[in-house]
Amino acid sequence: MLVVNIGLLIIAIITVYITGLQYRASHAPVLTVTRSGYKISRKIDDNYYRVTVENRGNGVCLDAFLLIKKKMKVNKYYLSKPVRGIEQNEEKELYVYVNRVGDSTRLKGVKFLVVYMDNFGQKYLANDVLEGEMYKGQKISNEHLERFAKPAILLSWWRVKTWVYKYWMKKAIKQRNTFSGIEKKKEKKNFD
Repeated sequence: MLVVNIGLLIIAIITVYITGLQYRASHAPVLTVTRSGYKISRKIDDNYYRVTVENRGNGVCLDAFLLIKKKMKVNKYYLSKPVRGIEQNEEKELYVYVNRVGDSTRLKGVKFLVVYMDNFGQKYLANDVLEGEMYKGQKISNEHLERFAKPAILLSWWRVKTWVYKYWMKKAIKQRNTFSGIEKKKEKKNFD
């Protein structure tokens, strides 16, 4: 009798887990990266990295933001202003504005992550046709037409990508390379 009860308990737990996955799959947003780009000019306030995302899922995306890692002697991390309320089949652009100081305009080795949250509080990593790198002289290829799109990754505590995103976010905040941090730097520079 005890063995039967333990077996039924295991089946019930598996059923609840699969039902939760199915519900999330049919009601969750799925952000896909459609384009990425950058603009570097001689003007200090006119330099940015941009990633365009589209919600191809069934739910509303509550928050989405862009994290950028720029490889230099001392790595720089940037966090964009969050974009809120991306509806189904809607495109939005995520921007990170950067200052043109020293070799910060060097584009080789710039990597990005797009992290978004659904109505259930689950965080995902948009992981589609672009490899998450942008650099000067990037070749435009049609590789994405020759393979399947990559699915979004659910950021759970056991995934390495979760810890990478948390580390990048923590470093961007510490370096004050967030939207509000950059605005404060501009105000301080204009005040001086």
